[in-house]
Amino acid sequence: MDQPETPVVAQFFLDPYARPGQKRQGSLVEAVVSRSKVLRTAKAPVRLPVFSIVLNQTPPVGDTPSLMTFTDLALLFGCVGIGLRIALTSAEYTAASGMEGIEMDALGMPVAMMKRFCYHNGTYIPLQSTN
Repeated sequence: MDQPETPVVAQFFLDPYARPGQKRQGSLVEAVVSRSKVLRTAKAPVRLPVFSIVLNQTPPVGDTPSLMTFTDLALLFGCVGIGLRIALTSAEYTAASGMEGIEMDALGMPVAMMKRFCYHNGTYIPLQSTN
């Protein structure tokens, strides 16, 4: 969503649906490239982070939509928390901006923070479906 005068801070790829035989079970968040000042280009002062969120949600079939359980929703919010950690880092060197440069207990903070939104009625109720 490019908007004039709004800087892009990161990019992400979302692969929500299961494909048996092609994807492993579970979900994962992976940094495709980390933020880096060393690997900048003439057009950009820093290389922006890019991350992927890979889920195994049941795909829609015909007119039946793909619905998420509460557990699936909490997992998605947790994955977004990890993605936000990758996207919003201000470290300018790959070794410090990736997941490897972070204390294990600090890695869980964005996940826990985002999952708490699932328990907030103002967030959860609008996401509910009556299907």
